[in-house]
Amino acid sequence: MADSGMVIVGAGQSGVAAAFELRNAGWQGFITLIGDEVHLPYERPPLSKELLADNFQPVFLFTEPDFVRANITLVRNHVARILPDKHLITLKTGGSVGYSKLLLALGAEPRTLPVPLADKARVFTLRKFDDALRLREALAGARKIIVLGGGFIGLEIAATAASNGKDVIILEAGARILTRGVPEQVAALIADHHIKGGVQI
Repeated sequence: MADSGMVIVGAGQSGVAAAFELRNAGWQGFITLIGDEVHLPYERPPLSKELLADNFQPVFLFTEPDFVRANITLVRNHVARILPDKHLITLKTGGSVGYSKLLLALGAEPRTLPVPLADKARVFTLRKFDDALRLREALAGARKIIVLGGGFIGLEIAATAASNGKDVIILEAGARILTRGVPEQVAALIADHHIKGGVQI
C-alpha cells in the first residue's frame, strides 16, 4: 500500500472533481475512485431537466481516456465495509482496496415513503441514471402524476410531465415550495409559473 494512496468513495460530481483536482494540484500517489454504477460518472441535474427529451442520455463528466491520462483508477463496485484501523475498504463482489487517505463523497439518498406499499405500486425515486430510465418509461404511459416534494427536482419533473400533457399534482408538506432553496417571493413566482403550466400544487 502506497503511503500517498488516495481512495475516494463516491463517483458523483464531487468525487470526480476531487480526483481530477488532486491530480491537477500535483498529487503524485495513486488515486482510486469507487462508484456503484456501471456508467461513467455523469452530471445529475440533467436527469430531471431532460427526462423526456428524445436524445436522453447521460452527460458524462470525463471519458475513459481522461481517467487513463490522469492515472485515476475507476472501480465500479459497491463498498461492503470500511475498516479504518486497517486502512482498507472491502468490496461487495470481493477484493479490497487499501488507502492512506480516504475521502467520502457519497452524496444523498432520496427519502422514501414511510408507509407500506403494494408490490405493484408505481412509486419511483430519482437519483441515478437508471432511476431516470425507469421513471421515463413509467411517465410515457401515465396519465396522472403525483410528485411528493416541491423542491427543484420535484418541480422539474412536474414541469416536464405537464408539458407532455400529463395531469400533475405536487404535494408539498411545507407552507410553500422551495422552502430551502429560494426566498418566499421568488418561490411564489415559480409556483405561479407552474400553476399556469398546468401543475396543481
